[in-house]
Amino acid sequence: MSRRRDTLLAAFEAVNAGSPDGIMECWNPGGTYDNPMIGSAQTGYDAVRVCMVNLVDGLAKTGQTLTVDRVTEGDTHVMAEWHVEPPDGRRGIHVAEFDPDDRLMHVTVYPRTS
Repeated sequence: MSRRRDTLLAAFEAVNAGSPDGIMECWNPGGTYDNPMIGSAQTGYDAVRVCMVNLVDGLAKTGQTLTVDRVTEGDTHVMAEWHVEPPDGRRGIHVAEFDPDDRLMHVTVYPRTS
């Protein structure tokens, strides 16, 4: 596995562990999280951390986790297809780009309905 793939999977593991700090260890402090399910893209450590706290809290309230179904790597990005477990219909794809130290620099979430 590549370091980039490992970084993205570590972020998913930290989500499921309920650890916003663990998630943020995977991020570049100037990174951007772009998820249409939460509104506009958020840039910078504090803004991204708020998103991650809300994600962790939301999953914890429902007793759900994010399950990665498939990971695909390209030259400049890693894509992870995921679904919520137990299933509630939410699924999507994360497309992650990285800084030179293989930390998350830009993550775009593409929700799927089928």
